[in-house]
Amino acid sequence: MIRNWAHQTLSQMLEKISNAEPLTITNYLKWKNSIYFAFKMQSLDFFLNSNWISNFPRDAVEEEEAYIFREGGENIFYWLISHLDEENVNKFYNQNSIYFNLATLWERMKQHCAANSLENCSNIITKIFNLRMNEQSVLATPNKLQYLFVAINVYQSTKMTGNMPTLEEVFSQIELAMVQQGESVVKEDPLALRVQGRKARCFGGKHNPMAPHQELECFQLYPEKKEAFFRILKKRKEEETSSEPHAYAIYSASIGDNSAIIDSGASFFLFRNAEKFISLRKTHIQLQLANRKTIMAEALDTAVVLSESGFPIYLKNSLIVPSITSPLISLSPFLKNNCCLKGEGNVAKL
Repeated sequence: MIRNWAHQTLSQMLEKISNAEPLTITNYLKWKNSIYFAFKMQSLDFFLNSNWISNFPRDAVEEEEAYIFREGGENIFYWLISHLDEENVNKFYNQNSIYFNLATLWERMKQHCAANSLENCSNIITKIFNLRMNEQSVLATPNKLQYLFVAINVYQSTKMTGNMPTLEEVFSQIELAMVQQGESVVKEDPLALRVQGRKARCFGGKHNPMAPHQELECFQLYPEKKEAFFRILKKRKEEETSSEPHAYAIYSASIGDNSAIIDSGASFFLFRNAEKFISLRKTHIQLQLANRKTIMAEALDTAVVLSESGFPIYLKNSLIVPSITSPLISLSPFLKNNCCLKGEGNVAKL
């Protein structure tokens, strides 16, 4: 039964190779949970199909009562148990027994988690095999998922009696490689560079949707509004040159250049450049400010900032707005990641 289950998983994996979902920084946490579960299932499957378990007498493997493991078997069993969460340990492991039938443990896990085990196990194997068997796919993967191969080889080849790395240590190495590679991709990606070129303009009696003004204010459509349009434009430029340098000087002096304004209700995160972005997509989004001024966002995607302890926090719906003087971020994602505000004089640090 165990061998048939493994064969079905392999067949499903081969069918899904061409449709494997690429791993990105945004779906990493969900993928990580799948890996946790898949490793548990694969580890049990690997050991139950190994020579170690195959060499047991038939009656010993099928025996439902507890039995004494062969040399080294007890260490393997307790290693498997240590990688189950507390809930599953209570469900699948009788802690009153010193020894337990490993095959029975495996069957109970499969019965309890059958709905997800095949899918999760297949998904992780699919991703690995897709990259291993398709070198071009490896080269095209921006986050260097091939780092996972090194981690897996170390993880599976380490002796049970030695210092085996934990899953969390393996994932930490993968995540670090992803973040580092993501920073490299941003620096090389032309979309990550500030968009250069002239502003969108209206001409020929038509309104350009990318222009920084509303259609009702367009003098190409309403010639009578031309004088008022340039009068408003001149006033805005005067306001910018008179107020923004002063406001930014106060901000820089009190907070520092490597900081941001925190807004508890912001729905978007605004940055001046691509320094903290993993990847970027071009866009043209008009944002209207409280003073009725409009600013243009030139790119969007997910940005990454590090907490004081070095923990990465991913900010979805982040925009690049070169015209702003300081980044603007919402407080909510930091609170969700258990960060706190610490006051130091007139400055609040996360």
